[in-house]
Amino acid sequence: MSSFDNKFKELLDDRNSGSKELLYKFNSLLYQYFDNISDFPSIINFAKNNWKEFQAIQTYILKLNDFIVEGDKNKLFAFIRNYLTTENIVYRQIFDKLYSNIKSYKSFITISNSKTVFEIFTLLSQRKRDIELTISESRPQNEGKVLADNLLSLGLNVNFITEAMIPGYVKNCNAAIIGTDSILKNGNIINKVGSKLLAITCQYFNKPIFVIADKSKKKGDNNFIQNEHSRKEIWDYNHPNLHINNYYFEIIEKKLITKIITD
Repeated sequence: MSSFDNKFKELLDDRNSGSKELLYKFNSLLYQYFDNISDFPSIINFAKNNWKEFQAIQTYILKLNDFIVEGDKNKLFAFIRNYLTTENIVYRQIFDKLYSNIKSYKSFITISNSKTVFEIFTLLSQRKRDIELTISESRPQNEGKVLADNLLSLGLNVNFITEAMIPGYVKNCNAAIIGTDSILKNGNIINKVGSKLLAITCQYFNKPIFVIADKSKKKGDNNFIQNEHSRKEIWDYNHPNLHINNYYFEIIEKKLITKIITD
């Protein structure tokens, strides 16, 4: 296998990164190996089928495919090259809209690992150094550790908790901020399992929960297929009376959400 093939396979197997981080890595890989890639359509097809749950990646692939069909490699390369610059502008736009809602707050709770959430907390920390963040581990892959580690590298104060501890921490925080993998046409969102628990708990304690995402996350329908993953990730044990379901994503109804903020 080529160096690109190995790195692409690693990316396809990544279960710790959020959709925007996966997209960032995928775009970077295409940029780095652009001149060495001979079969763009096959790569796009693999990505499309592997990341069906991530609307931002699906939207990106649709745009990418338009350039591939057009057959202009210069335009294709320009789109890939300019992606990162465009994304940085998007994060700033989301932050500017969010800030008026949270400028008086200093303690926040989130779940899982989201590049958008990381970028927003990075921008927030540039204005307020005394913020306190609580991050839920997000089983079964525990990718919340990745977000926690990244935020710790910024010198921020981080509480790291299990999902079972969410109620006790929501009670004492100012607001929840989460990302999303898709915004459905009806206003519901799809995000990592545990997000609904967080949203319900916020409603119970009368705390706002903000969903942040760029417009590429918006879907034109309400379809959601809850794919099941390996039961061994939860418990590698067999018994005739034991039933294990391992779902990564769930729907969070719009009635549980304070506000969805996009670019």
